[in-house]
Amino acid sequence: MRIKYSLILVLFIMTAVLTEFTGVALAAETSPAGIQPVSPTEFAGKIDSAAKSAYKTAEPVIDTIASLVFSCTGIAAFFVLFAGMALFKRVIASLLTAGFGLLVYYGTPLIIGVIKGIALKLVN
Repeated sequence: MRIKYSLILVLFIMTAVLTEFTGVALAAETSPAGIQPVSPTEFAGKIDSAAKSAYKTAEPVIDTIASLVFSCTGIAAFFVLFAGMALFKRVIASLLTAGFGLLVYYGTPLIIGVIKGIALKLVN
């Protein structure tokens, strides 16, 4: 399941980078279906604005889920006193998973910025 989400994230980042730095011009004025072509920079701008709005929309949900996970983990940590080490391992795994998820979520703009910076250096 993690591999699936990782692949989706990689494909999304690659799509954003490729649409941002593609200099290919569209050949035809309109397609046979009557759809107007869009320039790569205009398409990249639309994708970027959609990604920003999705990121801002998901922020309250992500924070709430993380708070619930940390709260449940804190309660489970109290029950470790009674249940033993088997529950303790699960509590630690839960903390690490939630922490890594928040790190990836809040680090996504930085990661994309680094990728764009590397791509700019490679292009120029």
